[in-house]
Amino acid sequence: MQSFGEYFRYTAVLDNRTRKSHARLHGTILPKTDKFWDRNYPPNGWGCRCSVQVLTKKEIQKRGLTPLADSSMLKDVSDKAFAYNPKVDRLDSILKDKARKLGCNDVKANGGGLKFNSPCDKVKLSIDEIKEYDSLHKQVKELWNSEGKNIILAKSNDLIKKALQTNSDNILLSNATIQSHLHHPEITAAEYALVPFLLKNIISIYSDSQTKKVFVSLHGRYFRLVLKKTQYDEIFLNSLLSSSSLEKLEKKLRKKDIIYKESRWVAD
Repeated sequence: MQSFGEYFRYTAVLDNRTRKSHARLHGTILPKTDKFWDRNYPPNGWGCRCSVQVLTKKEIQKRGLTPLADSSMLKDVSDKAFAYNPKVDRLDSILKDKARKLGCNDVKANGGGLKFNSPCDKVKLSIDEIKEYDSLHKQVKELWNSEGKNIILAKSNDLIKKALQTNSDNILLSNATIQSHLHHPEITAAEYALVPFLLKNIISIYSDSQTKKVFVSLHGRYFRLVLKKTQYDEIFLNSLLSSSSLEKLEKKLRKKDIIYKESRWVAD
């Protein structure tokens, strides 16, 4: 259960379609290592629309939230067919089984992975994506202590190429960037390894004279990626920040600098 904060906050859709047991958990905050999540990480049943929000200690303190010390007083809410222990069961096996139990009769093998079509969007990762993440996470951890080294962090896409006016196919990460961001303890190898997935969820792009600031969302979190094109037409990730608030990440940016927002080019 890789994540980018110390806590999970249970989030339910509070309408008349939600199970009462799920609604009662809305807002519950527990350490991500608590055994409660072993059996109650959503979805927790047929048609379950619940999710989790990831929070850091600093965000909890700033917002005045109070996490539970443990889950000893909480009851399991997951249906039997949806209760899994990620510490024991392989994530790829869990995804396959959950997809079928959600009614994904159209699940098909795809190069060792799976494709999940509507109404199975709750199951977001394919087997191939898990393998990609694991491999990249390992590379980033090795880069952490490899002075002067770079790795290919992600493939560029048409939005990034147009924003940076480049034909470069790769986005690079350097050891120097990692070392310069050690004062952001919430950004670990796990967050850098998420970049290929983050680039599929671009919200907006801001421009300044040297860099492009790319804002993305993933599973209730927001990220700001600062990308820079070098004189050799290479793209480097210069910075990565994360927050539960998009407004906080955009705070010091000027509206006139926005070049892409909500699926359209502002200049077009």
